[in-house]
Parts: sequence; C-alpha cells; structure tokens
Amino acid sequence: MVTDRRFPRADPAAASEAGRRREPGGDVLSGPFLIDGHVHYYPNFDRDRFFDSALANFRSAAGAHASNTEYAGWLLLAESAGMHYFRRFRDTAGQTADGVWTIQATGEAESLVARRDTGAKLLLVAGRQVITAEGLEVLALCCDASPDDGRPLRAAVAAARGLDAIVVLPWAFGKWWLRRGDLIDEFVKAAEPTRIFLGDNGGRTRLGPRPRPFRVAESRGIRILPGSDPFPLRFDAGRTGSYGFVIDGTVERSRPAAGLKRLLRSGVDSPLPYGDPIGVIGFCRNQLLVRLNPQRSRLRRAASGR
Repeated sequence: MVTDRRFPRADPAAASEAGRRREPGGDVLSGPFLIDGHVHYYPNFDRDRFFDSALANFRSAAGAHASNTEYAGWLLLAESAGMHYFRRFRDTAGQTADGVWTIQATGEAESLVARRDTGAKLLLVAGRQVITAEGLEVLALCCDASPDDGRPLRAAVAAARGLDAIVVLPWAFGKWWLRRGDLIDEFVKAAEPTRIFLGDNGGRTRLGPRPRPFRVAESRGIRILPGSDPFPLRFDAGRTGSYGFVIDGTVERSRPAAGLKRLLRSGVDSPLPYGDPIGVIGFCRNQLLVRLNPQRSRLRRAASGR
C-alpha cells in the first residue's frame, strides 16, 4: 500500500488523545457564516493548496459579506462512493502533518476544524454524494454515513433523509435535460419544501436561461444552496470556497454540523449566494481536460454518475 504523505499513518493512541483535546473556546459561534455547499477532495489535490485556496476565497468573499471572524468559512464535503477523505482527515486529528494545516476534532463525528499554522481556521463537514438509478445526483450533507448508489431518485432521497442528512439535488451539466429534467421537475413539484434543497454550483455557466427546476423550486418555496463543485483537476482545488452561500444564526461550537442543519431547516428563503461561477472559458477548459485524461474522466464520472 502506498502511503500518502499528506495523510500521516493514523496512530490510535494519538487519535484517542485528539478526541479528548477538542477545539477550545466559548459555547456558541455566531454568524453570518460563509459556506461552500458542494466540495470534493480528489486524490490529485494538494492538501495545503486545498485549504489555502478555501481560506483565500472565503477571505475575499468576507470583504462583501460581514461574517464570523473566528472561522473563515465552512466546507461541506460531498464525497462519492470509494472516497473517504473526511475519515482520513479525522483519523489524523491532533497529529502533526506535512505542511501548514492540522486537523482538530469537535464534539461530533460530522465536523472537524482545519487550523493553519498562522491560526486561521476552517470548518470541514462530512457529506456524501450518491448516484441514483437514473444517473442523477443526490447530496447527503452533514452526514458521515454512506447511502448506497443505484437506488431510484425517490428511494435515494428517502435513504438520505433516514440518515438525518441535509438532502440536496444538485445541478449537473447534462443531467437536468430531457427525460431526467422532467423527472426532476416532477419531483420538485411534489416535494415538501422544508425537506429538500436544490443545489447550484460554480461550474454552471450563466449563459442562457436559468434551469427550469430552479424556477419551479423557488415558486414552491424550495431553497437553493450554492457550492463550488471543483473538478478532479489539480489546479481546480483553487476554486474551493469560491462559490457558496451566507447564513446567519448561532451554532454550538462543539456541534457545528448539527447547528447548521437546524439553521437550514428553519429558514424560509434561499440563503444569499456569494462568489462568481467559473465562466464559459473555464467551463469549456475543465470539460475538455477531464475528457482528455482517462484517470480524471473516471474520477469525474464516479462523482457525477456518467
């Protein structure tokens, strides 16, 4: 087995000690919070660049949006089958890693603190992405369990709800057209507005009309959560944290993922988005590069069900 130098071998004793050595501070964190609602970590990403890019992008957005000053932002992971980087991060909590970022535990299994050697901090929240029988994506955010791929859409959503996850149907290029687009429309028209979200992402170009399911969702009070959704391209780790949403409120410091679920479920309107999408040139470049590289193409297909 090849050891990834970015993830030192887990030491059970150190992990146990890390579990006792929680993030210090008061009991409550107060917003507004900047949150990237659709994050992937791929094998070809550099750990330090991933977190440094997120930090820089969150700080850039903070210039236009007053936000919590202790944590620059939140990263909501949406890991595909076979990807378990959140667990690998958690296994190394409290250990010294190569590079400038270390991981600390919180009081819950679904969240971690990433701390830079400068003292800057990010919140990292577990989540899964499943592919339905129809080839659609369903995100189970704020959740460390792994729902199975291959279920029909309604069954996949029900399974994610059964895990107490925040359930999101994210836009994906080519997925909301024709028959599958009709299926999304039908689902959105019948869904309970407080139990489902749609997801926009930074990889969607803004040419042409807004996808029809977004318009249907907003007419029914179903909210939209944006996120960056980076591609499996080494440089695209730089987009992490660049697109997302702002939400206000308070959460328990020891259980931020649980607090975020409460805030999202109690909201009425879609959270305010922040950041800019990738643009037409960047979109075309990424699509081409992924398709020209077989390994990257496999990673992207695994993440999107194509």
